[in-house]
Amino acid sequence: MESIELIAVSGADALAERRRLRSRFESTGLYPVLLGDESDRRRLEESIVVPGSLREILDEAATVVFPDWFLERLNDDLEPKPGEIETWVEDAGDEMGVVTHLNVDSGLPKSQVLIGLVPLDDPADLFAAIRWGGWNDCPWPAEHVAVHRHWAQRFGSEVIAITGDVVECEVERPPIERRDALRLAKEQIAYCESIIENGTLTLPSLAAGLVESRYWYFWWD
Repeated sequence: MESIELIAVSGADALAERRRLRSRFESTGLYPVLLGDESDRRRLEESIVVPGSLREILDEAATVVFPDWFLERLNDDLEPKPGEIETWVEDAGDEMGVVTHLNVDSGLPKSQVLIGLVPLDDPADLFAAIRWGGWNDCPWPAEHVAVHRHWAQRFGSEVIAITGDVVECEVERPPIERRDALRLAKEQIAYCESIIENGTLTLPSLAAGLVESRYWYFWWD
């Protein structure tokens, strides 16, 4: 992460400052991403072990084909089944929102949060720029790039926070229809099975939570 400029801000100001810096991305070419506090940043650096140049990773990302990639990881059809639509969860609970700038225990803003300014052409290229991924069941950097380009085109999503094992996204055009939300939920499970493995979410509850949701959260062991 040598080429990434780091800006330290208070946790209370982190989201507003990140939005301000994002508004300048088209002119600066520097994409702002929340990296958590100094401890989060160290864990992030320790997790970056993938070799290869930025160009090589981006070229590999261009070879990823959808929906094939999701189907191979999911080992199931992406189209909602009749029973899945019938078991829709009406109350998905409150939206979690962004949490990278918050203390886990108290839920209060951290005293200091780092924002990385990453030279990019496309926000999805962030994974290639920092070589993020490739451990356990976490996709490789090129796969992350391809998936987030795919979702950006369909839903206007962008990665706004990344730590050692967490990715958070902001979504401009979330799904509205149940069928679209169920299909997206299956894609997200294929991408990050951990979001339902811990038992707190099921396919119906995940899909219901995606309807009109402005934030997505992913984590890998």
